[in-house]
This record gives sequence, C-alpha cells and structure tokens, in this order.
Amino acid sequence: MTNEALVATLESRAAQADEMIAVLRRRIAEVKKITSEKCVWDEGRRLKHENQQLAMQVQQLKEQLMEAESRNGVKQVPITAQTAPKKVTDLNDVRNLVDDVTNGIARDDLSKSVERESGSSGDVTKEKSGGKSKATKKEDVKEKSKAKESCSQADLEPDFSRLDLRVGLIVSARKHPDADSLYVEEVDLAEGGGRKRTVVSGLVRFMSLADMQNRMAVFLCNLKPAKMRGVTSQAMIMCASTPDKVEVLVPPEGSVPGDIVTCQGYATNPDRELNPKKKIFECIAPDLKTNGERVATYRGIPWTVSDKGVVVAPTLANVNIK
Repeated sequence: MTNEALVATLESRAAQADEMIAVLRRRIAEVKKITSEKCVWDEGRRLKHENQQLAMQVQQLKEQLMEAESRNGVKQVPITAQTAPKKVTDLNDVRNLVDDVTNGIARDDLSKSVERESGSSGDVTKEKSGGKSKATKKEDVKEKSKAKESCSQADLEPDFSRLDLRVGLIVSARKHPDADSLYVEEVDLAEGGGRKRTVVSGLVRFMSLADMQNRMAVFLCNLKPAKMRGVTSQAMIMCASTPDKVEVLVPPEGSVPGDIVTCQGYATNPDRELNPKKKIFECIAPDLKTNGERVATYRGIPWTVSDKGVVVAPTLANVNIK
C-alpha cells in the first residue's frame, strides 16, 4: 500500500470516528434531557400533592375560624377584591397563616369562656369598683389569654419538620469576655465562603474549655439571632440536660459539617427563621428527649443523619433535650 493510500485510509477512519463521537454526544444529550425531565416531573408531582394537602388544611382552618367567630357574634363579611387576603406564595406563608388562625381560634374560645365565668359577677364588680369594671375585665381577659394561649390543638401544633438541625464543627471556643458562665464558639456549618457562625452557650459549669475545642455537635440553625451579654448568638447547640448535668449531643461517626438531622415521618421543611413571638420551638421542645438507649428522639422517633446513624448523648438516658 502506497503512502497516499495509507493516508487516505487513515483520514477515512478518522472521519468515521468523528461521526461516531458526534452520534454518541447526541445520545448522551438525549439521555440527560430525558433524565432531567423525569426529575422535574417527579418533583412537580410531589409539590402538587403537597400544595393540595396544604390547601385542604388552610380551608379547614378557615372554616374553624369562621365557626369560632360566629360563636362569638362576629359578623361574617364576604371577601371582595378590596378585602381579599394576601396571596400565599410559599410554604412559610402557609405556616404563618396556620399559626395566626390557630392563635385566633384559641383567643376566641378563651375570651368566650372568660366572659361566661365573669358574667355573673360583673354587676358586683361594677358596684364595688365605682365604674372601673370594664377596664378590670379587659385586663383579666388579657392576662388569662397570655397564660393559656398555646399549641393545644394537637393536629395544628408545630412539629420536628419546622426545625433546621444540622451537624457543625466547633472550630474554636473561648470564654465570654463579660460572662463567666458562657462560652463563645465559632462553628463551621459548611455554609460556603468560609463563613462561620458565632454560638453562645451556657456550658461552663458542665464542660471544660478543652472539651469544647474541635468537636462535632448538633445545632439548631433557624432561631432568631439573639445578643447574649453583648455577643450575638446565631444558633443553639443541642444538649441532653438535667438540672445537675448537661451533655452535648454526639452526631454519628462519619458526619461532616452541614449534614442535615432528620426524623422519620417528618419532612424536612424548616422555617427560614422561627418566629419567637409564636413560641414554635417552645411547643416542640417537650417532645425532644433521649430514650433508654441514649438516642436523641422526637416523640420516640430517633434523630438520624442519612446513611450514617443516629444522634446520641454520651451517658444521659430518658432526659430532655434543650
């Protein structure tokens, strides 16, 4: 075979190879497109189902609110374009609506019961107080409302899904400059850009400064930042707690900063920030406990880090988590 024939053969084979590569690239692109479309379709179907459930819940709450208002003599006004409520655009809007309606129902029912209790004694109070009975009644109702208003409706109360619990690494810890009982920790939660959160914790009585250094822990990351003796705390370290002993919860072996802590049966849909006025964490906290095997649980269901294991306390069993 002459050189010219050999060159021609090689050029032909190169052209065939280029054509095959182009075909393969097209097929890979088609596979990627099909896979992407399937993922989008599956996610859309999940979101549609979740939106339907939320819409049903909102409708039930609306009916309960209207019933409570009717019982208390509140006239129902038809909704017009001018009086239409703000459009719900995301899950947090729905949560805020649920909380507002729940609190409204609790206030209405409580006000009605207080009025029944105080009705028979109203005239006597008026005579003794010389016309001040109205103000006194209002103050009493307000105080009782604050004391009893809580998440008493079991089907409406917040749950574990509202919490943003993540594994974090305490990069450094030091004593608070203005408080002997507090530590100030710098925590890596793998939030990008080298960002670290400052966390203030009252663990001086229970743990040495050396034990706080370079350790993994679980942090509640969507509390509203709060100043503690001049230092802003941006999260809360989770601990098994008794009056005499407190232990930092331990993530499973192999956990890394940023790992999400989950609880089976509760979807991970945390609030961007827990509203302190609605006491969401305070309603959830009584159900956060370690079990007899020292495993952190919510209503008896273990806290887990996906594919790595459960969160535990070093020694404390059957105690509250704070």
